[in-house]
Amino acid sequence: PASLFRLVPEHVASQALPPAARSPDTVPHEIGRLASALPHPPLSVIVFGSLARREADADSDIDVVVVRPTEVDEDDDEWSASLDAWRRDVRRLTGNPPEVFEVSADEAATKLGGRAQAWADIRRDGRMVHGLDVDELRAARVG
Repeated sequence: PASLFRLVPEHVASQALPPAARSPDTVPHEIGRLASALPHPPLSVIVFGSLARREADADSDIDVVVVRPTEVDEDDDEWSASLDAWRRDVRRLTGNPPEVFEVSADEAATKLGGRAQAWADIRRDGRMVHGLDVDELRAARVG
């Protein structure tokens, strides 16, 4: 279970925290770092939703798009195992469950160009934490 505390920057105890721990970019940065350490790092990892808008709280899930490397098939056992381990690491890091949209580069380009509300939200709020950003993915159509 996670607990939510609010940091009061003016409080004397907050001065003991390293600057990186006080930054709203720490969690997205660490999510990206974890992705880059995978045996087959994703082509892209984009957080969206409340975390990307800096509105996440103790009850928020972590909305993430993970784009598979082009050489990895969606049913690759090694990829699946490493992505599951990454999900567990993100959960340990944040205390919140990651909600992962896993897609190929071609699927990402198609969906980012489409009209579905979830993908419109990703276009609007998505923050790249590893690899290609939203605009680069839209242009990365393989076929």
